[in-house]
Amino acid sequence: MVDATLFYISNSQIGNSITSLPSKQKLIFDFPDDLLEGINEIYEQRINPQQSVNSKGIRRIFNRDDGLKGRRFELKGRMKKVSADIPKLKHFRLIVPTSGQLVHGRFGLDIPSAPFYSISPTQSNGPNSDRGFMIGRMTIGYLGISPTKHDFTIELYFGGQHEPSGLGDET
Repeated sequence: MVDATLFYISNSQIGNSITSLPSKQKLIFDFPDDLLEGINEIYEQRINPQQSVNSKGIRRIFNRDDGLKGRRFELKGRMKKVSADIPKLKHFRLIVPTSGQLVHGRFGLDIPSAPFYSISPTQSNGPNSDRGFMIGRMTIGYLGISPTKHDFTIELYFGGQHEPSGLGDET
């Protein structure tokens, strides 16, 4: 369980801080009401196997790296503030996910305790330049007779430039 904020911005709000956004534009996960219980980053390479047989009958498989296939984040959690936050999530999924200035997505995620998962859809010269999220899939539901807590899963699709980590030989 971590404190986190899922938010979206408009063109006029590019560069604004998350705290200055209206409450309808952000869903704050804070204990004990709304819980972000898990986050997974799914990173996929486009690897294409190429098979060949030479004149002696020797078979080989060559793997060709065709670049990045996709990067998405899966958020899982639980909500108690159902009357306020479920309508907010339903509103989020109806928002046009891009704009003329935010071509890779207008959604962002802020997790102060895990900054490597934080992406802000701002246009700057920093490490978050020209990137953002789009909501690709969302599920909301509950189990049991008395629905006091609702579970949710949100898939955020990353768009933009994926930066090298700087940890080793990436050439």
